[in-house]
Amino acid sequence: MRIFGFLIAFAVVCPLVLMSPAAKGQTVEPVPGLGSPLSGLPLERSGTAKHAGSWNRSGRNDDCRTIAPGQSLVLLNYKGAGIIRRFWCTFPGNTRVRCQLILRMYWDGEKHPSVRVPLGAFFGVGFGQQVDYKSAPLEETSGGYNCFWPMPFHKSAYWTVTNETNKPVRGFYWNIGFDAYKKVSSRMLEFHALWHQENPVPAGHNYVILNTTGRGQYVGTALFMQNLQNRGFGFLEGNEMVYIDGKKKENYYQGIGPPKPGQFMPAIEGTGTEDYFCSGWYFDHGPYSAPYHGCLIKNAKLGRVSAYRWHIEDAIPFKKSIRFTIQVGPWDNVRAAYASVAYWYQTQPHPVYPKLPPPAELMPVNPPPLRKHPPRR
Repeated sequence: MRIFGFLIAFAVVCPLVLMSPAAKGQTVEPVPGLGSPLSGLPLERSGTAKHAGSWNRSGRNDDCRTIAPGQSLVLLNYKGAGIIRRFWCTFPGNTRVRCQLILRMYWDGEKHPSVRVPLGAFFGVGFGQQVDYKSAPLEETSGGYNCFWPMPFHKSAYWTVTNETNKPVRGFYWNIGFDAYKKVSSRMLEFHALWHQENPVPAGHNYVILNTTGRGQYVGTALFMQNLQNRGFGFLEGNEMVYIDGKKKENYYQGIGPPKPGQFMPAIEGTGTEDYFCSGWYFDHGPYSAPYHGCLIKNAKLGRVSAYRWHIEDAIPFKKSIRFTIQVGPWDNVRAAYASVAYWYQTQPHPVYPKLPPPAELMPVNPPPLRKHPPRR
């Protein structure tokens, strides 16, 4: 039963402290002792329920859409203030579809998206795979893709999904549930998510999951790791290293040898990659999922790992900037291809993201073939 208290407990405070006192008739004061989603349900909510989805407006039952190659389908276009509570979608997909459908979210009329992630990866699973699992903010369950990250917006919300494959994607269904308000408190930060990849990660350099400026808090990592030199998991020896409120061109210490004078030291340094994901010994019991962390893929034949970590109880605040990195092996000495999704909240405007790589480069990287040694004579 304890898992149900985890699932959306982090969002309980939203209806309690959502509205600014200036929004007359829509301010809700915190109630002592309400600490779980179930106990908070009797408290009256002041928002207006809204919904966007793919249902057939003519009353027929064909409730899905087809997305032609190169087409962008608008999932949400709402003017006003509110908070997204739930996003669900489903589609008959394969690896290419999950890697080359691109989800974008724009808040408050911004020109550049705050969320830009391949759709499959956005839901926390790497390598274009579909893996049933349950966690607090994201799930994949029996063909459905579910997101419960709360997403406030102050003036507008605009979402698209773009088909970067060379074939039509048929049977795309979605539902987005949100609450509309006259005003959302200025203290509510916008949700962001960004895909990044490096193939291979340059030797001697930490893999950079996120490097952004602004004020906010870091709330999650989905990391997809592929060994390129053998089939082992030596890359898991790398520590996460998080630098907070540094300058753009700091000389960042990356954990290789003793620090040099003037190097900017990480505010957080862990003890190993699987340790960061709240596991141990190279995920020695295999794949699993939990409310705040999990390992969804561990493939010894391919040297491949997909893991997630949600900072729901331990969000990482930053005032000026955050640079979230992880070593690839103990001294950044394992040849590997890494990809990731970073999830965070921050003030606007955010830095403009680098361009996405071509669609073909969004596909999973295959390891080189194993060398065959000649038989002994």
